Amino acid sequence: MQASACPHRASSQRSPGGRVLGADAPPDEVDGLLALAGDCSLTSELAHERMRHIAGALSGWKDAARRNRISEHEINMMGESIEPRLEAVVKAS
Repeated sequence: MQASACPHRASSQRSPGGRVLGADAPPDEVDGLLALAGDCSLTSELAHERMRHIAGALSGWKDAARRNRISEHEINMMGESIEPRLEAVVKAS
């Protein structure tokens, strides 16, 4: 999938804590992403399609981490951040 010509850079839209557009929780981050989609000339339908694509690509992240010999401790630590965000994207898509 080709990247859109979004006038915003992802890094400029994320706070130091890894939050999107100042959101305090993963569901709020999804709302921020959907709001940003319009600024990037994405229709709501296309934004949701991309979210489904990304969610599908990330669904096997734990297995990929294990294949790359990441420790279970590190996988659990990463999961604390990845899982709620992934669930929010899946739910919103």
